[in-house]
Amino acid sequence: MKILKKIFQVIVKIINHCVPVDSRSLYFIPHPNCRTDKYDIINYSSDNVLVLLNYLLKKDSAEYYKIYVEIYDSSRISEYQEYIYGINPNIRCTFLCACVGRFFFNKVSFKDMLYAFFCFCRASKCFTATFYYDFSFKKRSQQIICLGYYTPFKDDYHMGDHSYDKFRNTTCNSFDYSIATSCLSARIISIDCGISYDKFKVLGFPRNDLLISKNNCNVIKREISKFAGYDVTKYIVYTPTFRDYETVTEGNLRSILGYVDCDLLKLSKILLKFNAALILKLHPLQNKTVLKKDLPKGILVFEQTYKYGLYDLLSFSDGMITDYTSTYFDFLLVNKPVIFNFYDIEEYRRVRGFSFEPIEFFCAGDIVYNYNELIDAVMGLLAGKDIHAEHRRHISLLMNQFQDDNSTKRICDIFLNEI
Repeated sequence: MKILKKIFQVIVKIINHCVPVDSRSLYFIPHPNCRTDKYDIINYSSDNVLVLLNYLLKKDSAEYYKIYVEIYDSSRISEYQEYIYGINPNIRCTFLCACVGRFFFNKVSFKDMLYAFFCFCRASKCFTATFYYDFSFKKRSQQIICLGYYTPFKDDYHMGDHSYDKFRNTTCNSFDYSIATSCLSARIISIDCGISYDKFKVLGFPRNDLLISKNNCNVIKREISKFAGYDVTKYIVYTPTFRDYETVTEGNLRSILGYVDCDLLKLSKILLKFNAALILKLHPLQNKTVLKKDLPKGILVFEQTYKYGLYDLLSFSDGMITDYTSTYFDFLLVNKPVIFNFYDIEEYRRVRGFSFEPIEFFCAGDIVYNYNELIDAVMGLLAGKDIHAEHRRHISLLMNQFQDDNSTKRICDIFLNEI
């Protein structure tokens, strides 16, 4: 199998080098998690590649380019075409099955894979949301730009076995540039993924532009109130990361907040008192079989929808509860209270670890270790208590070099200066 794969890679490289590059052709690959999160060209605000793509589409100069976009739901192609036509009927945009850079990880037909590969061969630039791709077959006249998807929080360097050393070498040869939110972030991600530090550009994440600018969210708010069954006026979003070590254990289910034995009705009463809702956005890789299913009023599980995404919710949220997810660093840009739910921090530290130690120094908010502390922190947040604003500002300046909503423009000024 390894020999066949090697032969295949050589053939792919030869073919790519035989196909001339079109300087006006661009290739976009959204994050693979868009498949489960239902993020796409229409519901785009939570993915860096999709935000950049929409920014380009809404410029008059979009007609200058031939645009190729990988998609994860082919049943929606007609909706995508209608969306593009509504923006500008003269835009040339082709939708492709996701496969380039991950030939052995996607179940697509050979015909679709061949067509997508040919389109990639023609592209002068390719934008991805993550570095988990093999573009070692690219030619020098092609630029591969990783727009990024996280700011370091968890330890990603030690998450794999020794095969990761080979992966890092492949990654270094695959990408020409990688976008980060700060110099510190760039240095750590460089170690994690193998992309040399000199290939990083600190420009900020496109999705954070929309997080800061706070688009009209009244439709989403009305939908939340309808689902909750009462008029919700305060919103807290819970964004836990997944646990690599969680498996199904008979009779040992934990609550969705992490605790095995806790009275969620107590939290429900507090939420209802303030006309608030706690919206739980689970990680796409979370093992849901370890979670208890019954939730009282006021505690809502965000169900993936093509209408809106996580960053739409965060843009109008009054606060966030999180644990070890890097979304926290993005949320610092809106300077709202954060609660850190560290119910299993010692186990997580042992199994996965963190990018920084002591991690508590970077946590600008209430840190809770048990359910009663969580209840008190939520009550304080809803009552308007906020003693960590200055700490948040300091950490945000450390992890977000730019505090504005111009990240997408900065990226375009460098890589798409025709617009």
